[in-house]
Amino acid sequence: MENATDNHAPRLATCGGLLLLVWCVYLLTGSGHFDVLDEYQVFFQGESLREEGTLAVPQAEKFGVWYGVRDQEGNPHAPYGPAHPWATLPWHVVANAVTSKAEQPRPPKDLLAHAILLTSSSFFAAIAVALFYALLRRLGCADVPAIMLALGFAFTTPLWVYTGALYSEPLAIALLLGAAWALERATRGNEVRYPSVALCGVLLGLALLTRFTHALAAPVFGLALLTATGDPRRRTAAFFLLGGVSALFFVVYLGYNQVRFGDPWHLGYPDRVEGGKFLSGFTTPFWDGLRGFLVSRGKSLILFVPLLVLAGLGAPFLWFRRRPMVVAGFGSLLVYLVFFSRTTQWEGGYCWGPRYVLPAVPLALLACASLYRITIPGLRGMRIVLLAVGLLVQLPAVMTAPYEAIFRAGKGSYYDHQHDYQSSYDAVGWQWSLVGRTFKEALDDGAKPMDPSQGFDFWWDSLRRDGAPAGWIWLAVGVQLAGAVGGGLLIRRGLARGSHSSAGGLS
Repeated sequence: MENATDNHAPRLATCGGLLLLVWCVYLLTGSGHFDVLDEYQVFFQGESLREEGTLAVPQAEKFGVWYGVRDQEGNPHAPYGPAHPWATLPWHVVANAVTSKAEQPRPPKDLLAHAILLTSSSFFAAIAVALFYALLRRLGCADVPAIMLALGFAFTTPLWVYTGALYSEPLAIALLLGAAWALERATRGNEVRYPSVALCGVLLGLALLTRFTHALAAPVFGLALLTATGDPRRRTAAFFLLGGVSALFFVVYLGYNQVRFGDPWHLGYPDRVEGGKFLSGFTTPFWDGLRGFLVSRGKSLILFVPLLVLAGLGAPFLWFRRRPMVVAGFGSLLVYLVFFSRTTQWEGGYCWGPRYVLPAVPLALLACASLYRITIPGLRGMRIVLLAVGLLVQLPAVMTAPYEAIFRAGKGSYYDHQHDYQSSYDAVGWQWSLVGRTFKEALDDGAKPMDPSQGFDFWWDSLRRDGAPAGWIWLAVGVQLAGAVGGGLLIRRGLARGSHSSAGGLS
């Protein structure tokens, strides 16, 4: 039995330092603007929640960016769960307070509000990174390697890119990693811990309320509980406890749909999407979707998350020590892959990489923890190469907007005339091409794009071009830089304490 207070327990200072460092870097590199309809829907959901106590989006219809269906009373709704707008509510309060007092000759009111709301994505992503580090430590990874892997997760996967978009993926990833944390606590040792099982069910339920398809993870986590050590009766009881708690959220979501649309299984998606394509659910041949997730140049898991190679190598070693975590991680990824490979829009719409399966990826990446407990020839060089490749893949999509690259690639490159995704789309190639073009245009005295989605995709540059006072921009940048330095100092402090004591700060 491994003691929760051994030298593999994560330290509070290191967790806090990682969260602060990563969040501030995410803030500095955030886009500060919306590109696609999905982001506007969530923004207006939160705005309506703050102002009217409802999730209807009449503003989206008014401004011509509505995507969804009407409820039984004729109000327009977006097809997204209630958890994400609820989670962003504090940011709406701040955005309203800041923009209502903004007094500039050319007030960038909407852009400023959007920039503030997008910091929620970076916050949820930073929490996910801190949780990832904590789980690596709990699974036996030493402190320094765990920090390096957490930073690799932060900056060599599409999570970094999604901090610049108001998508639900950062929140869902944080919730699923939180559920994995609860599962690890529940299955550590020879007795399953019921309170941790209940917490796991709550977090899985909140992920379901973020996007209904995250219900896929609950049965996999239940199966993981059955593979734990100890009394079979306690494992069975834990399985039903997890299922019961998760089912409550499932029923809540169905009731939510019944109240809105008169049909519990109506999720709010319209019959047709952009280009008139019929959205019927499962029309993609399974092998076509799976091939896209595995080897296409625009959605390949291995291309966009090279660390999965290390996770695959580490899984057999983790299997013999912490079987439930392997089942939860790779089981969830497999179930997501199988499910979404059949869906009509398996590619996730206009987005960077394999968007829909991304929330399950960090669960599988936890298996990397085992590779720091064994010796494999050439493993260190492989880690360096995979991290470098991952960084080079994400960087161009952080520096410039993926949507702009799709737009500049031209019709027929990302979607064909029937709005079917083209697996030949070279996402990384087009994105690096856009970076080069943007540098060239920046050197041209007359090139000053006014559209925030054009040019370099950083909030401080967008606000500067939109007329925001330079002093306020530099102040915000300075605060974020100071926060990143402070996070680094906290990490250093945690490492220093760890070298003198084997006791952990989090258990």
